[in-house]
Amino acid sequence: PCYTPQCKKKSCHFCQHPGSNLCPAIRDTQNVGLMMDGTSRFRTKDGKMIYHFMGCSTFSEYTVIAEISAAKINPHADLVQSSMIGCGVSTGWGAAMNNSDVQPGSTVAVWGLGAVGLSVIQACKIKGASKIYAIDINDSKFEVAKKFGADVCYKPTNEKDGKTFIFEN
Repeated sequence: PCYTPQCKKKSCHFCQHPGSNLCPAIRDTQNVGLMMDGTSRFRTKDGKMIYHFMGCSTFSEYTVIAEISAAKINPHADLVQSSMIGCGVSTGWGAAMNNSDVQPGSTVAVWGLGAVGLSVIQACKIKGASKIYAIDINDSKFEVAKKFGADVCYKPTNEKDGKTFIFEN
């Protein structure tokens, strides 16, 4: 599912522009948690309407999306890996590669080691960061962060016992 779809109409400036994918076709309904037709496909077991999230509702086990929000994936691609390319990787990678000022030798800190954070780490490593701190409250993510290029993994202080966990390569 694509958070920012493409209607691909000839009249859509954004879909016709080679450097943009900011198609506004569903923006009005997406911003209020509805499908393009102004309805929701989700209900509680009591029948109460549940709003869609960002036009994709990918925090649910099953979802319904607008046709223009569906990305075509090569039938030979690994679906588990392909699912990561959506929002998390493109957001993290894009932010680090295009919007940050990471230079060779930079020191970087990344808070949160989900898809976005791991993608930031990977891109910063490629850009030449010499020291990358990976910070998360879930230390089970540290081994993966190291594989993506983190040098130091840090678990913030636990307020109850005051202990911290630091892992250095």
